[in-house]
Amino acid sequence: MMKHLYLLAAASLVLTGCGSDDDDEVVNYAPEVVSDNFTTTVDTPFSDMLTATDENGDTLTFALADTPSNGTVEVASDGSFTFTPASEFTGEDMFTFTVTDGESDPVSGTIGITVEAEQVESAAYIRAAFNQSATDTPLPVNGREFSDDDDPTAYDDLLSDY
Repeated sequence: MMKHLYLLAAASLVLTGCGSDDDDEVVNYAPEVVSDNFTTTVDTPFSDMLTATDENGDTLTFALADTPSNGTVEVASDGSFTFTPASEFTGEDMFTFTVTDGESDPVSGTIGITVEAEQVESAAYIRAAFNQSATDTPLPVNGREFSDDDDPTAYDDLLSDY
């Protein structure tokens, strides 16, 4: 009978170790991406940071997925980016990026960018044009909104030599 008790006690100890909850598997959660919108002015590059979080605290790596239609973008692995609009372009553009924590599949986000027209004072722009030599690159006019000067004498200095 003692032999059976020892055998039963030994079996109990062996079975106690089986099915233990001490080996909980760590669950890896995918990063959460923040899509965002930004605004810049015609012919003006724009830099910022892409945003994502990881519940597990894993290091995140960013990459460009889809390029913009009306400009270029450089995305660094740390999430910093620079968008450069196409010359004289105004309007809406966007690009898509991915982020991964090295454990889960990449997650996508979208950045929307509005490129606004530059507000230009007519008198100053006309003076700049008059001061150019014949070999200078012409001043761009697309993507500019010119303000009118209602003072009739505002341009007298430009006409005095003629």
